Amino acid sequence: MHLTYVISTYSFLYSSLLYEVQGKALEKGRRKEVEQIKNKMSVLKFTFVFLCATLTFLCVCCASAKTIYVPDDYEKIQWAVDNASAGDTIVVRDGVYNEGVAVNKKLIIKSENGSANCVVDCSGYEAVFYLNANGVKVEGFTITGGYYGIYVDSKNNNTISNNTIENNRYGIRLVDSKNNKILNNTIVENSWYGIWLDSIRLSSTNNIISNNFIENNRVGIYLWGSYYNTIENNEFISDGLYVINSYPNKVQYNTVNGKPLVYLEYEADESVYNAGQVILVYCENITVMNSEITNTHPGIELWKSNNCSISANNISNNNGTGIILWYSNNNTIINNDILNNWNGIILGDSNNNSISENNISSNNVYTLGIQTKTAYQITSSAQTTGAYTFGIQIT
Repeated sequence: MHLTYVISTYSFLYSSLLYEVQGKALEKGRRKEVEQIKNKMSVLKFTFVFLCATLTFLCVCCASAKTIYVPDDYEKIQWAVDNASAGDTIVVRDGVYNEGVAVNKKLIIKSENGSANCVVDCSGYEAVFYLNANGVKVEGFTITGGYYGIYVDSKNNNTISNNTIENNRYGIRLVDSKNNKILNNTIVENSWYGIWLDSIRLSSTNNIISNNFIENNRVGIYLWGSYYNTIENNEFISDGLYVINSYPNKVQYNTVNGKPLVYLEYEADESVYNAGQVILVYCENITVMNSEITNTHPGIELWKSNNCSISANNISNNNGTGIILWYSNNNTIINNDILNNWNGIILGDSNNNSISENNISSNNVYTLGIQTKTAYQITSSAQTTGAYTFGIQIT
């Protein structure tokens, strides 16, 4: 039924009913009843106006949202974006598209048959997908060849799902962006960070990173000045999570190389065993022991955590740092094998930490394997050798 027909019919019925009722009432001299009827009819009139407004809104929305096909309607994804209106859906058929795509309006952009069949390669462009709008959905692509696979610039409520993001410098970077979802993606072989939540002016907050497979990036997920994010049910292989000045965050049910990623925040008096990676944020008196931590970065990280013990662990073959302490004091690192990492141990602005009876060997650094600007103690029983000079760096 057309909108104009509904409105005209309703208007005719309303006018006819009002005329008839008023006429009969006046014939009988019942002016008080006429006033009562007018009040009731005013309610009916309001209902009529509201119905017209609602139907108009629905019709406009339905009329404006359309589906655009690439390459049927436009040869390039960018051309489809440029000619689309907010709320449209762009469906990209199978093929390889050599372009970068800048999105400045709310759109759904998805492949027709999944990421294995639809590749967007932006070699020579900065970002494969540059999202400069709220509420964008990017789904089902292989995204490759960019400095960034997907760059979200201070925008919110976007969804990145079911993509394969590979062989970029950075897989996904969110800058000062909120309430975005990164779900069910495969993020592999990016030369630096798989996912980077960054803070430049504000912060990246309340984002959800869930059910992603993240493999063989320099760092799997990097949080810089970002908080109130949820990172859960992700599988890391040969990389992991790195946190700088980012708290609070919810990190749970993740694995690194098939073992638990243990993330503790504001915890005390706990013991950690058999972990794939350990991140302690604002913790006290945590014991980390008897874990074999390999092929991740960093192996063990302490951020503003004090009086903890790291003992009897094998921390080796990590593509970054074996153990890193930031602003963490009075911790003990004892009787660990710290071998073949890029850096053995870094102490960043951390005081009065004791390092003893460790085997720190063959860490591939240009100077030494422990880096620090502040006080620490190393006993003479610690074996420290390295590819270039020692296993310990002091700056």
